[in-house]
Parts: sequence; structure tokens; C-alpha cells
Amino acid sequence: MCKKIYFPVSRTCTATLALKEANLRSKSYPFDWMGQSYETIAYILKNGIDHLFDDFEIYYNDLPPGDPPRILCKYYNIFFYHEAEPQLIEKIKEKYIKRYNILIEDIKNTKEICLVLSVQNEISLKTHYEVYNIPTTDIVGKPLDDNSLDSIKEAILEINPNITITTTKFHKEWHEMVEELKTPT
Repeated sequence: MCKKIYFPVSRTCTATLALKEANLRSKSYPFDWMGQSYETIAYILKNGIDHLFDDFEIYYNDLPPGDPPRILCKYYNIFFYHEAEPQLIEKIKEKYIKRYNILIEDIKNTKEICLVLSVQNEISLKTHYEVYNIPTTDIVGKPLDDNSLDSIKEAILEINPNITITTTKFHKEWHEMVEELKTPT
């Protein structure tokens, strides 16, 4: 049984980058490198990720010039910032389903989970979506940047009712998050 896992739940990749910088990232989870709301994370934890890429769209943006295409999974309204090869959609889907299964097993088999949050000065998820003219509500119709972690905590407790859930602080700057993660608890 794993003693503690770190689960990045930031709306963009900043939490994953902070875990990497603090040398605490040992596995890839499904929400590491994409844009999604807290409600969407909770929904997927409760219901699975079976509809990933059932309906998707490719978005292009030339700001900055040469910016690669991005993939939007329309069912979950999840934006894949770092998956720029839409012709490999089946391989990408397999990768994220595998990451989802790893996360669920880790939640089932750990005593403590630390939710690693976004930082205050990161660009909002709504702003990211607006650049591409993507709807700015999540899978249950809430604004993308809703700050309530309650739904994620409830979903985790449904998977493992004996787990202890902690969170990082809601830091203003990214380097503050890294320092917190580097400080032993």
C-alpha cells in the first residue's frame, strides 16, 4: 500500500510542473497536462473516462506563431494543450485511459492523497478556452474556474472512504508551490 500520493488538480499543467520540479512526480495521471474544471475531474472520477474522444474537435491558434493544434474532447469539455497530433487520437485515448486506471488504483491503495492546486497568478481556464472560442462551462454547466474542491473530495472518498485528503495552499506564485512541495511534512 502506498503511503501518500500527489494528485495534480490544477486547471492547467502548473501543478504537474511543480511536482516535477519538487521531485515528487513519479507517475502520470490523466489530468496532468490538460485543461479541465474541478467538476469535470470529479465527474470522471465517479463515472469513468469511457467517452474520451467520442466527439472531439481540433483547434488551431497562431498565437504564438507556429503554435501546434490542440484537441478538445467535447463530451467532457477537456482541452488537451500538449497533445498536438490529432491523427494519433486512438493512441492518445489509450494513454489517458491507462493513466485514469493508474489513478483509481492509487486512490484505492493509498492512505493519503494531496491535491496539488493551481496557483493564483496562472491564466484562468476560462481565458485559455476563450482564446479558442471554446464553451466556458464544464460538464455539469458550472463556470470552468469554480474554486470548490468539494466535488473532487467527495469523488475520492467514494473510491476510498478511509483516505486522508490534504491540499496544497492556494499560492500566488508558482515558485511558492514548489517550495511547499519540497518542504517535508
